[in-house]
Amino acid sequence: MWMPSLDLATGLWARMRRTLYTLFSRLSRAAQRFWMSRAYFPVLLTVSAAFMAAGEPVYGVAALGCIVIWLLAACPDLLAPVCPFFMAFLMSSQCYGQLTDFLPCAALVPPLLVALLWHFAVWPVTLRIGRSGLGLALVSIATLLGGCDVISRKQAMEPLSLYYTLGLGVGMLVLYVLFRSHLTEKRSYDLHRRFAEIFCALGLCMALAVLLAYGKAWLAEGHIGGVLYLSYRNFATSVLLTALPMPFYLSLRHRGHLATAAVLAGAKLVFVDVRPDTMNIDETKIEAAITERTKVIVVMHYAGVACEMDAIMDLARRHGLMVVEDAAQGVMSTYKGRALGTIGDFGCYSFHETKNYSMGEGGALIINNEAYNERAEILREKGTNRSKFFRGQVDKYTWVDFGDSYLPSELNAAYLWAQLEQADAINENRLATWNAYEEAFAPLKAQGKLELPVIPEDCVHNAHMYYLKLKNLQERTAFINYMKENDVHTVFHYVPLHSAPAGLKFGRFAGEDVYTTKESERLVRLPLYYGLAQEDLEKVIRLVYDFFAYEGEPVHR
Repeated sequence: MWMPSLDLATGLWARMRRTLYTLFSRLSRAAQRFWMSRAYFPVLLTVSAAFMAAGEPVYGVAALGCIVIWLLAACPDLLAPVCPFFMAFLMSSQCYGQLTDFLPCAALVPPLLVALLWHFAVWPVTLRIGRSGLGLALVSIATLLGGCDVISRKQAMEPLSLYYTLGLGVGMLVLYVLFRSHLTEKRSYDLHRRFAEIFCALGLCMALAVLLAYGKAWLAEGHIGGVLYLSYRNFATSVLLTALPMPFYLSLRHRGHLATAAVLAGAKLVFVDVRPDTMNIDETKIEAAITERTKVIVVMHYAGVACEMDAIMDLARRHGLMVVEDAAQGVMSTYKGRALGTIGDFGCYSFHETKNYSMGEGGALIINNEAYNERAEILREKGTNRSKFFRGQVDKYTWVDFGDSYLPSELNAAYLWAQLEQADAINENRLATWNAYEEAFAPLKAQGKLELPVIPEDCVHNAHMYYLKLKNLQERTAFINYMKENDVHTVFHYVPLHSAPAGLKFGRFAGEDVYTTKESERLVRLPLYYGLAQEDLEKVIRLVYDFFAYEGEPVHR
């Protein structure tokens, strides 16, 4: 009899688990649909208005509290219960006077805490504290200001008053930490716009509450003097408590990429020094440049050699930042087996005429979170949903948002496609030239006459460029002139962005410029392209040796 009983219990438990899972899934889908639907704000405003008009704030708090618990427990987006939570908070301000009135509201705290713990158990995030102490101080000050001239000094030290001053302050501190942690997660909608809509709804709720209070006072007494003094103060307290922490909530991690695009988005560029070995951003100096206003870390994989992405991604996760890879020079390069451009949140490739694979002008955006695919299509297609129309997802396309035209012509695309079909052959040919340079100039490096590129152990490069580092700017200038006199074109590449006119106007340099300018003044690029003839390669190598008056035969393949 034991085994059948055990089997029966196991079967019942499995069935119960399936039933509970199905129920939770349905509640979760319903919560998410409600949160993203147009009915979200009208329903909340209707519930609030009904209970305020009926003069039953306690029941209104209870109704809104139930909505908060449902959204908190069933919706993965922590922003969903924010609006009903603050509406309930505003309504509870009418229960300040009597402890007996407030107790039913306080009874909602345990289920709210359970729902909150459940939420973060199901959808965990890394907690990010930030400057939470300032938020706590402001909330406490707001509470005290709201009570001035309403309660006596003796009453201010009573348990209920201390609860408001400290309890609400600590509560808002906890909320701030949770929101700050959760709002760094990726979303498929405009987070700032959603916040603005929430504040509009809260403003309407506040205005309605004040108007109802004034109306009742006018009907009962023929004037609104008492309401202006007492009831208004309670609402003013609620406004302060609600609004003061919001600047901290709104310090979200917005999106941006590359210098010009960042400027177009209204961002302030902050430049960081480079590593002298790879010429990439120095990952050890990024954290010192991060502030509360930092939105995104943009890294450039110089010469197709990867930045130290493990350290950078870890730093971004700890600070709730996005990472954009400027992999314009990095097609076919990898970092620890992963293609450049696929490690961060977004990656950018270039198919400019100077790149390994060219279409004249053009590029590609690598989106590593499908939630942003539709938004990217709209931006690309002049702000329209034309891509969805082509896929048959809509019966006609229309203008839906801001956008521009980033579509390449079919002729350009065809020109690029032919090269991509031969990508491996092109890559191998360029690598052969790069390796020939590397082997040929090893003796010059050994004599200390110049420095050669450094490729870290975990990086596979694509031979985008081969450069030499000379002693200083004067020697580089003389080298370029010497090569030009012998019909070999060499270039010094870029002026550092932070010292360019636009860089000075739109950005700043964080920390000390130890290597960026100094190394850029020493660097010179040698000819490297697909199909570089052997005789031309040998000529370049010979001229380099001649410039340094090297005693002995040049080493090359």
